[in-house]
Amino acid sequence: MGGDGWPSKNFGDCALLVRDSVSPVDAKGLPYVGLEHIGEGRLALIGIGTAEDVTSLKSRFCKGDILFGKLRPYFRKVILAPCDGVCSTDIWVVRPKDNIDARFLFYWMASKDFIDAATRGSEGTKMPRAQWEFVSRLVLQVPPLRYQQAIACILGALDDKIELNRRMNRTLEATARAIFKSWFVDFDPVHWNSARRLANIPRSEPGKWFIYAIECEGGSHYIGFTDDLHRRFDEHCRGCGADWTKAHPPVRLAYWEPVDSQAEAVAREQKLKSGSGREWLKAEIARNWTPRRPLPAGRQVKPEIAALFPDTFEDSELGEIPKGWRIGPIGQMVQVLGGGTPSTKEPAYWEGGIHPFCTPKDMSSLAAPVLLATERHLTDEGLAKVSSGQLPVGTVLLSSRAPIGYLAIAETPVSVNQGIIAMVCDGELPNLYVLHWTRANMDRVLANANGSTFMEISKRNFRPITAVVPSRAVLRCFMQIVEPMHQRIVSSLKQIQHLSALRDTLLPKLISGELVVAEAERIAGRCL
Repeated sequence: MGGDGWPSKNFGDCALLVRDSVSPVDAKGLPYVGLEHIGEGRLALIGIGTAEDVTSLKSRFCKGDILFGKLRPYFRKVILAPCDGVCSTDIWVVRPKDNIDARFLFYWMASKDFIDAATRGSEGTKMPRAQWEFVSRLVLQVPPLRYQQAIACILGALDDKIELNRRMNRTLEATARAIFKSWFVDFDPVHWNSARRLANIPRSEPGKWFIYAIECEGGSHYIGFTDDLHRRFDEHCRGCGADWTKAHPPVRLAYWEPVDSQAEAVAREQKLKSGSGREWLKAEIARNWTPRRPLPAGRQVKPEIAALFPDTFEDSELGEIPKGWRIGPIGQMVQVLGGGTPSTKEPAYWEGGIHPFCTPKDMSSLAAPVLLATERHLTDEGLAKVSSGQLPVGTVLLSSRAPIGYLAIAETPVSVNQGIIAMVCDGELPNLYVLHWTRANMDRVLANANGSTFMEISKRNFRPITAVVPSRAVLRCFMQIVEPMHQRIVSSLKQIQHLSALRDTLLPKLISGELVVAEAERIAGRCL
């Protein structure tokens, strides 16, 4: 069936504008949707708030209603409400009338024709808002209900696949973040190794002696040496080891170290019993021989991972870090570069440009920290005006102002404007480590920012921020785990781009009747 036989109807005959104002005080506990929660052109939520977050009157909506951002409608902020809630008054709450399928109406309102018409009919220069009276007069040939449902089913199947990919990406990104936090913030493998070391008293070996310290009740330490640590500690626990441990019962074996002879053991015992020796021993026990915390369930460390990490800590200017690791300014670990904007008054820099040019705006709506494309492109002549030139694939991008904190890895060669710090990771630290390090240390980045009009982190202030530099083996293992996750995210985002383009191509053709359902099903089926 084609569109020629469908009756023509005004949009206002198919859709009802719901005007149900509510005070947030009377909507406590309900979800809140603002324009900031609706993805630009994504036809999906990117976040959600609560009624307690807002103060002024809002609009109430029900699950299945269509929410349409009327402020700057060209941003195409349209969703099907997934639940009951309240929303900004800059969002229309639209409900289908009789014999109109809600999802069909949603796709109609998300179509380019509707968005363009709503934009043309907007009022206001700086803050244009779509006008209901104008869009109510828009005319469409409306198919029978069953055909509406078939159209919505085809387009919905594509959206379902898009959402499935997005959920997978969120899971993969959360997993990578959790691994980074476990290894490089909480140092779980080091704690794991430390706990194992503390729980495993070494067995005696011919010619091997041990210096040891026993923590006793009251906090004192008994220092001794032996050629059989198991036997000697057992004697102390049974009250037949030494007068001190008889009077002050042992709590735990707090420290030990192996030596190669009895003479060396005697000398080392005397050293540890001196004033400076006891101070060193006290600090060493506190730092490396005291159980820090039990690992929560689910955070046990695989033996092959634990083997890459030390079992002790050492002091640094950032606090305790795994022994053998070091710290250094991020500017010495990666190339920290900035960019600039060629004159927008010079057409030769922009018209017909083929080189992606990234600004913070390109990063603001990313669903994952991956940059596949940019809104604007430079010509060869324009690219030559950017001091940092074209940056390679894999560069880590950080928005340095308005606001600070957008992050992405460039998956296309890109140049950047003055609002971005670019990190080319051709040194010790790989790009995925740098990406997660930057996110985990955003408070330190913000603390080094300044500015009167708006806060900005300059390259000069960013470069000295210190980063922990793990061993090469640990970094190599980290990349072996998270790099495949990142590549799956990149592949999934490319598929989302393809599916979104297909949906937006099929949408007007199905709604107008230019494309029949059976043909659309065949086309969509190849991608699902």
